[in-house]
Amino acid sequence: LKSAGRRDLLGLIAAKRIDLLNLHATLLLDPGAINHMSAAAPSPPLGVLVEEWLIWLSSPGGVSTSTGRRYTSQTIRRYEVSWNGFFEALTMGRDTLLSEITSGALAEYRQARVKGGCSGRTVNRYLCAMQSLLRWARDDEELSLAAPAFKKVKEFQGRERWLNATEIEVVRSVAPEEWWPFFALLIYTGIRVGEAQGLRWGDIQFIDRKIAIHTLH
Repeated sequence: LKSAGRRDLLGLIAAKRIDLLNLHATLLLDPGAINHMSAAAPSPPLGVLVEEWLIWLSSPGGVSTSTGRRYTSQTIRRYEVSWNGFFEALTMGRDTLLSEITSGALAEYRQARVKGGCSGRTVNRYLCAMQSLLRWARDDEELSLAAPAFKKVKEFQGRERWLNATEIEVVRSVAPEEWWPFFALLIYTGIRVGEAQGLRWGDIQFIDRKIAIHTLH
């Protein structure tokens, strides 16, 4: 299997989603049928999959395919918070199967959250976490899964919003290393450029986690 590049089947064996003896018998009797075994393998529950994904994000191998950088602790925390919110909205919660995440299921989720009073920004942040997990499951774990349509909820144009985790990673990937603390300050506090330029060391209270803001004139 390894020499044939069938890492997907090896992963299914390790996850106990297909039986090794049955797979071996299939390879001897009808090698072409192993693809059917892969497609018919039981779908993993999202709760278990998300736990493995969060561990992977913190591991040395956790590198973003879009930025080529390791995931920051803030990004991982945002993903975790988003998934906790996602599980609360799902009927089966953490026991929801990966195969149940379809375009129709996502459409129902969007409608239910908007009707429940969730802002478009919040719903889109949850969808971004879902999209990132599915990308990892497909590309790194080589799981067979559907490709649901991720239609985002329209956000109110006049409202200021925070960048999501993916957008922050993009900013960090293009920002010069010496300028990242400055951009991180703007992103994570929401202060304006002029306010950041007016900061002095005495304005920063590390113990109380507070910053005194002064506009630069």
